[in-house]
Amino acid sequence: MLTPIIVAIIYSEPKFIFSFFFSGIVSIIVGIVFIKVFKKYKMSLKVAMIFSTFIWLVASLLGSLPFFISGGINFYKFFF
Repeated sequence: MLTPIIVAIIYSEPKFIFSFFFSGIVSIIVGIVFIKVFKKYKMSLKVAMIFSTFIWLVASLLGSLPFFISGGINFYKFFF
């Protein structure tokens, strides 16, 4: 999320600076929580595949978070 912040600073778009900064902080917090919670578990192949699917959904939600915060478009457009 650092590159979009730099581009938003260059083009003087303060609304997007905050949304990318906040999304980056939320992404870091979610990553730390996942590392702390799932580091101690020994996963089987089945659980690892389910976890991988869940992580892809979380990653797409975190990627769409800046568009949600900045407003202007609805959920279906920024998620898909």
